[in-house]
Amino acid sequence: MRKIYLASALVLSVFAFVLAGCNNDASFELQSQEEEISEMSDVSKILYLFRQEGITTSEEGADYMSEACGTSIPVTKGEAGFIYDDSVYENISLEAATIISNFQNVVVEEDDTEQAVKERFYSILDDGGLDQNSDEYHNIKLAIDSSFELLEYLVESNKIETKASKFWATVAYVAKCVAGTVGSAGLVGLAGAGAGTVTLPIVGTVSGAAVGAICGGLVGAATFC
Repeated sequence: MRKIYLASALVLSVFAFVLAGCNNDASFELQSQEEEISEMSDVSKILYLFRQEGITTSEEGADYMSEACGTSIPVTKGEAGFIYDDSVYENISLEAATIISNFQNVVVEEDDTEQAVKERFYSILDDGGLDQNSDEYHNIKLAIDSSFELLEYLVESNKIETKASKFWATVAYVAKCVAGTVGSAGLVGLAGAGAGTVTLPIVGTVSGAAVGAICGGLVGAATFC
């Protein structure tokens, strides 16, 4: 009988050890995931959230983010598509508004690389007369970068085949696709910056400027692409 007790105790000990190991592994994995997310930029956090939620199109993203977008900027979806309330245009300087308007003039050529196109937007921003230390300058630059990350995500998510040297082949020839996406992201990014921060599922708190840029980019892509 004593041997049975000893054997039972040994089995329970081994089971407890294995269970503790599994719990530690799960805890370590969760902690590692949280650390990985915390080290991401706010835009990368939002796109990570999209991956987790299986979002692959601009329309899906805009619908998913509608509540968060509404928290940071007044955007609604009606029969005519996505529209901005007049208050989006408040508190934006003339220089910033002109820069965003000039984004519409950017043209994408057949052999352009991502960086070549991005530099055209940077050039318009740098020549726009804004103080490069100002919040508006940095938020518009964030919107440019966010738009390119978003378009790349949408291309990859839809498994569109492209050559490395012709990244924009899938979007370049849709009228105003890239320019419309960046311009919309810039406008809404500036509006969203005033919202402070927004809390999202899975990834936690992100800046209103990042949410605004992604929301604007999604609306721009849904409208122009």
